[in-house]
Amino acid sequence: MFMKKIFVIIFLNFFLTTLSQSNEIDDFQISGVSVNNSLLNFINKDKIIARQNLYKDKGYIYRLKDFYTLTFYNINKFPNSNPGIFFEGLDKYDDIQFHLKHGDDTFKIYAVDGGKHFNSMKKCYDQMKEIESELRSLFKDSKPIKSDKRHSSNKGRSKSSAYWLDKGFIRVSCQDWDEDTKIQDSLVVSVVLEELNIFLIKTIK
Repeated sequence: MFMKKIFVIIFLNFFLTTLSQSNEIDDFQISGVSVNNSLLNFINKDKIIARQNLYKDKGYIYRLKDFYTLTFYNINKFPNSNPGIFFEGLDKYDDIQFHLKHGDDTFKIYAVDGGKHFNSMKKCYDQMKEIESELRSLFKDSKPIKSDKRHSSNKGRSKSSAYWLDKGFIRVSCQDWDEDTKIQDSLVVSVVLEELNIFLIKTIK
């Protein structure tokens, strides 16, 4: 059993790494980043504020303004873009997104999402199935919560599986955006704190 769990973690290392054999939510990392951590440990404050100011909406993508998002990109995928949008060490993903709380000067991370872009949704779904299989082996006591529906924005479709742990969940999803949005379809691996999930439920009501 122990060796099988080690194998699963090594396989998932392409997308999700863990610091221990624990199922604590903040033991898991995406590109070296975990929730309950400060974004200041990875990006300086000036760059965080500058990135937020690049958005017309300042990253407040939800109806309620308790949280905002910041997305950074892999420099190898977008080499000619504004240097303020890059996240160093982002090798396995094309982008990384953080959820931060409004007015929080510590810049605590409430969710981290790693996105890998696909031109074919079939390839995305095939990769998602592989990750799901390994997550089921890793989290035998957590029954996945599955979803396949249109986004609340009605601008795309999301198919996902979420595995609940202590104080949050890990989710793998394929995001199929409508062509007119010009948003890249992606496989997304997410680590999310329960507090943010409560907010997300509230904001779509």
